[in-house]
Amino acid sequence: MWRGRSRWSTDCSFVDYDRDGDLDLFVVHYLDLDLKTTPKPGDKAQCQWKGLPVVCGPRGLPGETMSIYQNDGRGTFTDVSAKAGITGQKQYYGFTALVSDFDNDGWPDLYVACDSTASLFYRNRRNGTFEETGVISGTALNEDGREQAGMGATAGDFDGDGLLDIFKTNFSDDTPTLYRNLGDGNFQDVTVQAGLGVNTKFLGWGAAFLDFDHDGRRDIFHVNGHVYPEVDSASIGEKFEQPRVLYWNRGDKQYHDLSAISGPGFGARHSSRGLAIGDLDNNGQVELAIVKMHEAPSLLKNAAAPAGNALLVEAITAHGRAAIGARITVTTAGKTQIDGVRSGGYHISQSDFRVHFGLGSAVEAQLAIRWPDGTVQVLGPVPAGHWITVQQGKGMTRRQPFRRNEKKPIYEN
Repeated sequence: MWRGRSRWSTDCSFVDYDRDGDLDLFVVHYLDLDLKTTPKPGDKAQCQWKGLPVVCGPRGLPGETMSIYQNDGRGTFTDVSAKAGITGQKQYYGFTALVSDFDNDGWPDLYVACDSTASLFYRNRRNGTFEETGVISGTALNEDGREQAGMGATAGDFDGDGLLDIFKTNFSDDTPTLYRNLGDGNFQDVTVQAGLGVNTKFLGWGAAFLDFDHDGRRDIFHVNGHVYPEVDSASIGEKFEQPRVLYWNRGDKQYHDLSAISGPGFGARHSSRGLAIGDLDNNGQVELAIVKMHEAPSLLKNAAAPAGNALLVEAITAHGRAAIGARITVTTAGKTQIDGVRSGGYHISQSDFRVHFGLGSAVEAQLAIRWPDGTVQVLGPVPAGHWITVQQGKGMTRRQPFRRNEKKPIYEN
């Protein structure tokens, strides 16, 4: 239980950072806000944007730090931020928490996409503490050494090397950022090399790695929308409502923008924010749920026949809950994919805990699950075209074929 003053928190993730079997809570904070002392639109430099008077911040306003709360397993959480090495100087504007095992040591690490300040990377030291390595790991800044206005973040192995990479969306007049995981806690900004430097006018928010065509490669989807409604009447080439973007993974460590030919759900303009993905109708294809400003949410459905087969894996603990932090490895002939059961990420959203894998032409796969406590369970061969449930210590407890895919146009509501 937490008691104290209120804080402006923007995101959170459950994570068993100490691997004691109880889910702890990582919380991201944005501003130390005091409305009595905050300037009004246009009052100061940080309250203007391209000559327009706009709401102030975040630059010029007091920053924040992050928090982690330890679960004692009896219904009580204790703030252990300082003890765990999470508390630092209050100079960051945290937006999205991303939790994954980035160095493949079996312990979850923490990444925070920060707005207008360097982003943060907390490497788990496996003793109940973290070391903040954003700058030295290469994930704090872009390849030019510049701070960006990070919004959303997602993790996925885009190049198939067995390491989880990071994709981050940013403010307008910038590109998104793709950090390739080089191993041993080091990353490289490969945004331009990967073909992701083509769009600079979008203000990105929720983002996801996904395999929409089931070819076994992680594509990228992100939603966009400006924060200042004033841009619509300012004749500065910016729009409050913006289209969505879909990048197709070509398989050669490069992406191609397919947005223009991906249907009305991508071309439609909205001021989008949150994004969650999941197979809502259990037909083996991933749907996209999007929260927007000033209007109802959107739901995008993949109407195209995918190029390959798929597998949906639900991993649950011995106690029957989602195995948050589990690493899932799927192997088909000549190809291995990794992903995990993840809490948080994307942007202020929670996606399906079941993990979706495209299998290409493979009709079966070998499966290995490294559970949050470090133990490994191997299954297989597992047939493609199924939603399977695997419980720690018991093996496969459910195998359900995907529902028949009904042809419907991409839609939104």
